[in-house]
Amino acid sequence: DARAEDAAEVTPIQVTSLEGGVSVAGQWHFTREDDPANAAPESSTEGWVSLSTPGPWSNAYPGSEPFRVGWYRREVHFDPSLVGTEVDLLVDTYMASLDVYVDGERVYHRGEANIYESYYAIRAVPVSFTVERPVHVVAIRVDTPLMVGVYQLPFELRAHGDHSAALIAYESFNGDFRVLLGSVIFFFGLFFLFLSWRVKQRAYLVAGLACVALFPFLVGTSDTFAAFMDPEILLLMIYPAIATQGTLNHLFMQSVAGRPMPRFNRVLITFAVVLFLVDVSQLFFFHHSLFLVARKITFLSGLVLGAHATWLGVKAARQGRRGALILAFGTFAYIAAAAHDTLIALGKIHSTGLVLTGTLCVTGAMIAIAVDRFANTFLENKKLLGDVQQMNENLEGLVEERTAELHARQKDMAEILANVPEAIVAIVPGLTLHEEHSACAPEILGVEDVPGASVMVAVFGGAELDDDRVDQVKGALLAIVGEDSVNHLINEHLLPEEVCRLRPDGTRQYLELSWAPIEDANEIVNKMLLSVRDVTELRELRGAAEARTKELAAIGELIAVGPEVAPRLLSDGRCLVDRAKATTLDDAEAVRELKRFAHTLKGEARTYGLGALAAGVHNLETACTAGDDAPEEVRLATAALADEVALLTDVWTEKLGHDASEDARRTQDAERIQRALSLLSESANDSRAVLEIQQAARAELQLVGRAPLAELLEDEIGAARRLATERGKEPPSITVSGEEVLLDRNAEGRELVRAL
Repeated sequence: DARAEDAAEVTPIQVTSLEGGVSVAGQWHFTREDDPANAAPESSTEGWVSLSTPGPWSNAYPGSEPFRVGWYRREVHFDPSLVGTEVDLLVDTYMASLDVYVDGERVYHRGEANIYESYYAIRAVPVSFTVERPVHVVAIRVDTPLMVGVYQLPFELRAHGDHSAALIAYESFNGDFRVLLGSVIFFFGLFFLFLSWRVKQRAYLVAGLACVALFPFLVGTSDTFAAFMDPEILLLMIYPAIATQGTLNHLFMQSVAGRPMPRFNRVLITFAVVLFLVDVSQLFFFHHSLFLVARKITFLSGLVLGAHATWLGVKAARQGRRGALILAFGTFAYIAAAAHDTLIALGKIHSTGLVLTGTLCVTGAMIAIAVDRFANTFLENKKLLGDVQQMNENLEGLVEERTAELHARQKDMAEILANVPEAIVAIVPGLTLHEEHSACAPEILGVEDVPGASVMVAVFGGAELDDDRVDQVKGALLAIVGEDSVNHLINEHLLPEEVCRLRPDGTRQYLELSWAPIEDANEIVNKMLLSVRDVTELRELRGAAEARTKELAAIGELIAVGPEVAPRLLSDGRCLVDRAKATTLDDAEAVRELKRFAHTLKGEARTYGLGALAAGVHNLETACTAGDDAPEEVRLATAALADEVALLTDVWTEKLGHDASEDARRTQDAERIQRALSLLSESANDSRAVLEIQQAARAELQLVGRAPLAELLEDEIGAARRLATERGKEPPSITVSGEEVLLDRNAEGRELVRAL
């Protein structure tokens, strides 16, 4: 064919001098037939094609099925003065298996893990041989899934050991320096992931994932890993890492720009996960055609997302968003490098890859912004600590002033301690209680003899705190009481403000704690004043009010849904609970069916405004996704959903008067329920106020279920007017008096409408 004819036009490489290196890029004989005889100089190149090298193999055999092995061959004519000179052929095949032959003799081989020699991973391999005659035939065999053999420059001949400064810099950048940068970025990623876990900020999570995900790309391609792992596995591991970068960079840009895109992100994350899984699958079930398609999609999606992220960054920079400009610059550098490397991969240009530089630019910008945020937060906290210290100094002056007056007011204080409804005690060195205390202290603390009692027993005995938390409190008190006041500043955050204790009778007691140091003239905390308030009854009243609020919210949601839909949703909810209890997590098909059912019910619940039900179903669906790894989460999510369904069912049948087996058409007065909800949402500081609020809400709810006469006749009046319009007559004027008459929707009103 034409390409076979072109192969005859491949010209020998002329080497007259090795100074500065001699490029061997250009047209080479190429064949995909894997025959060891291809290395022999006497073997014919008839049937071979001419291929621009470096460049993709697809240019040699357009439209053909993908293949793994390619052979290059070309004559090299050396000046006679160079005979006897040792030369290096620099060839970069990007992790691929490589064999180099000179006059049919193999002078270099790599292809498997090797702890004895450098693999040169993604660097140019220096293949050394001695010029023994003016004419040599060089043959190169490459085994790679990339459909690109000689990947990029440098592709040249040099005198052995004669490497230019630029080449040394390039080799170092893609070697040890790359590993160093990859390790630093990896540990930055771990740091950001730790920050995201502590402060719950998505920006740190995205930055951490982006940095950690780059580890296979930056460090996994090093000689260190190639020494004991299959190089092709290391090569395939690059693409899952690259597949996540475009998505993570875009998510981080949204955070910097202050423009979250939830709907777009759902699609984006789904796409990224699918692409990631496809790339990962190639590690275990390699399919050549699928791999090449996924590789192209990976690069193309990175370009598109990078361009869009750059546009977001430029807009955010114009709005003055902090860090947007530097991230936009880094993202632009990334897409420019990716576009450059795409041209290399397509064989349009002969150059050296820049994607590493672009990746380091965008990742460095991301790290700089995340570190800047962390530093700003640290400085703000430091300033806040200074403000707290200043406030504490003012408090110390106030305490000194009050201490001077204390002796004159001992009688008044004794009366106050006798009547205050709180347990006021003082903690002295040794963590025992002072002999002076309020009259309510024995009753609230449950200790008959308060003076001399241990604070850890009197206050924290039976507390629902783990041993570590109790040790923290004890250690903090030991560090504060009897020590310099600065220790209080350091440890006061460890002192709890509320504790729940288990009484001997099995009931719970809720205590509010207020701590105050008492210092002497030398700023030594000689006592720690502790005020304990029993808020158990108030907690119970608030709990009842919250339960009532939740019940009213359920009433409002069910009324909005209506009797046509609510019974079905409640039935589906009960069915989902039963199926979740009956499903075993090791049955993959049953779990998929359960998740599908849950997903459908969640969508319906959200559509009809049943927020609590939708949240419960979502939690169950999420727990099922974890599968065998989280059986306890599935059990808890099922129990929570069962409680929510039971509440809605009880409200529907008991409070709204609907029969679960009958689709009764009843509505409720939304404004009255809203007023009741408003009353219940008002804050109250004592039990009397809470009871008054409950009584007012109950009075409103007693009117629910009744309606004015005009409202009951509204549908019939509308039907009469529509009937007149359909018959071409003037709609009748119908007026209903007696607005003060309220009728039951289910009994009196129904009989009246039937009679009318």
